[in-house]
Amino acid sequence: MKQPTSISIVPLAVLLLTCVSCHNNTTKELSTPTTGTVTIYSDESFKPVIDPLLNVFNALYPYAKISCIYQSETDAMNLFLKDKNSMIFTTRKLTPAETDYFHQYTLFPTEIHFASDAIALIVHPNHTDSLISVRQIREILTGKTSTWKQLGHVSTSDSIRLVFDNTGSGTVRFMIDSICRGEALSQNLSALKGNSEVIRFVSEHPNSIGVIGVGWISNGRDSASMSFLGKIKVLRVSRAEHPTLADSYYPYQANLFPGLYPLVRPIYMINAEPRNGLASGMASFITSDRGQRIILKTGILPVYETIRKVTIKE
Repeated sequence: MKQPTSISIVPLAVLLLTCVSCHNNTTKELSTPTTGTVTIYSDESFKPVIDPLLNVFNALYPYAKISCIYQSETDAMNLFLKDKNSMIFTTRKLTPAETDYFHQYTLFPTEIHFASDAIALIVHPNHTDSLISVRQIREILTGKTSTWKQLGHVSTSDSIRLVFDNTGSGTVRFMIDSICRGEALSQNLSALKGNSEVIRFVSEHPNSIGVIGVGWISNGRDSASMSFLGKIKVLRVSRAEHPTLADSYYPYQANLFPGLYPLVRPIYMINAEPRNGLASGMASFITSDRGQRIILKTGILPVYETIRKVTIKE
């Protein structure tokens, strides 16, 4: 199997000058909210959420054809800026520089927070421990902790090997911004080429920790998601200094809604269409009751759909 490449930390800001030089002045075919053809872009970690939405929308409107290109968040944003008249799914809003870039072309993108997902930490299925704290995650990311013994965990190989989905992903950016709090990432971290590769790598390496979007393992109705769960173990995460079962939580939907699980991030759709076209129709569908129910079934948290928590007592 291809080995992961070491992460080289580079600024995640989009290279606007590159985008300007690649500007294409070709006039695109006009579309309506339910007809036409459009390509949209997304961070690869959201594929298990976006694909079901696209499948239903395209089936409902036979004269509409929406396709999605999945890349790391940085690469997807670059493609979005080159395209201009499209939409992207990302973990962040536009920067002031990116907003100004669109304004140069008299475009005023809308940013909608339509769902929230979580970062899941996964280990080999034979791993005996299941708890980790936010502090311990930060110390692994920054290189202060490098062995399972330092965590109080038992493993067949003592050194910890942490792998991300991609060097430019929204997952890496979330860990830098929200967990490391400005500290640099350790040079011993690695990255692969997608969330499915991280799952496969962890299933084959007992000393590893994988960092993935929870959408890849949260849909109980999806056979691929269930097959992934059979190959790995999901860690419970705690905000407490010394985690216990009582204060640590899995990245389940019921734990995202009340804010119990610590590693939650927003999903934004940013629509840059200059008029009410097909991307705008997709945006309306995603925020509708039907779209939000589709998101609910994927196991992540919709913003506009009421979550009902049911407790079963014997």
